[in-house]
Amino acid sequence: METVPRALGKSLPRSFIETAGIRYREREAVYCTSTGRRFTFGELDRRANRLAHALLSLGYRKGSVVGVVCSNRVELYDFYFALAKTGIVGLPLNYRLAPAEIVALLHSMNAEGLITEERFAATAAYVRERLPAVSHQIWVGSARPPAMQIRSPASKNTILTTSI
Repeated sequence: METVPRALGKSLPRSFIETAGIRYREREAVYCTSTGRRFTFGELDRRANRLAHALLSLGYRKGSVVGVVCSNRVELYDFYFALAKTGIVGLPLNYRLAPAEIVALLHSMNAEGLITEERFAATAAYVRERLPAVSHQIWVGSARPPAMQIRSPASKNTILTTSI
């Protein structure tokens, strides 16, 4: 089983998903009513570990701030558990905010990245133009093939697909 380095310490959400992933590996943890997708505790833990490693490979570290502009969707479990496992700070932002408000909040928190959905691409482009410190944009969900993929890691526009 792949895990996140222990040196990062344990938070309550990290302990929860790791313990549940071991004790209740095959028990259903999440059911998405809109898509019919189901995830066990073991799947959630594995997905969070993969995403945590991907975020660390992009250069994020404990204390880094990443903004999150998404509607409610099952992939948010992956992100919030991965953030808890790594110590990366998630800054939830309401997608109904004006792009300038999102920029102001990201700037005030010295955010280094942005997690968003493809439907908010215009907002992401607005952020990218005004905040060079936001080094990666991480996209949730896609019509692309299922899996977690990172393309163009050297570019500012990193694509991360988490839909299964």
